[in-house]
Amino acid sequence: MKKTFFLFFLLASFLVPNLSSGQNAFQERVNVAFFTGGFTRQQISNNNGYWYGIYTDYVPLKSNNGWAGGIFGLVSIYRFQDNDLENIYTGHGREIAGGLSVGKFSEYFSLRHSAFVGCNFGIRQSWDNGNGQNADGKSVVLQKDLMFSVNLNFNLLKNNGMHPRIFPRTQIMINYQRPIQSSASATWNSKPVEDQGVWQKGFQELILKESFCDIGINRGRDIFLEPKILVSYRYENGNKNSYLVTGQEISLRKEGRDDFLAIFFTQKICLKEEIFLGKPGRSLHFMVGLNFCPFNIKNY
Repeated sequence: MKKTFFLFFLLASFLVPNLSSGQNAFQERVNVAFFTGGFTRQQISNNNGYWYGIYTDYVPLKSNNGWAGGIFGLVSIYRFQDNDLENIYTGHGREIAGGLSVGKFSEYFSLRHSAFVGCNFGIRQSWDNGNGQNADGKSVVLQKDLMFSVNLNFNLLKNNGMHPRIFPRTQIMINYQRPIQSSASATWNSKPVEDQGVWQKGFQELILKESFCDIGINRGRDIFLEPKILVSYRYENGNKNSYLVTGQEISLRKEGRDDFLAIFFTQKICLKEEIFLGKPGRSLHFMVGLNFCPFNIKNY
């Protein structure tokens, strides 16, 4: 059952908004983002879950040549169930994270584009609880992890030239996570399990997100609807599987600022065949989520 316990961490790359990602990056000294969403497995509706949380950063250091730096914090909570023909499995957990944020904005990166590069690196602490049941009995699994994580974010922003509202932003992200210290304990029918192994939560990920156009939706034409497409490749150290994620996002933003509301829909497919419900195939999960950044609504 251990392989189902950490299903959530296969999905995590799109669950947390990245505030160091756009035209107003580090513009505000304090930023806050709320996020939530859910997922389900295509093959069976009893495999599903949800998440929610809050992200914030404080950026007191700024320079005249575009450099900025500060700190960030994150709290997230999730629940899921992952059942098959013989097993019932539910899990829940929480995570806190904190670290440093640095970034560099270049207004004249090219004749048509400005650019922003941001990096968040820090420590994540997670607590996970899983409960399994089948015809033979019940199990309880507890795991605690301390992890090092890095997010590198490159944005290319069109600001002049012909058709500035067409393909206004290209975003490339690289995510990396490596456990520093992990521990796990388990019981089977209320009896301790000796030498319980830990699930290796390390991963590497590459994400490409492309905005198609900016569509003015209000009379003053300073609020824009921005449709996007995204593609991601992710490798999980725990089960040594690779995943392809594709999807769409629709966001709202104000002129000269980053998104204040984003809704996304993605599908995550395992690139290796697995046995599920007695048949070989590739697991497929659908995800829908929402990110809300209230500080991006206000004017300068």
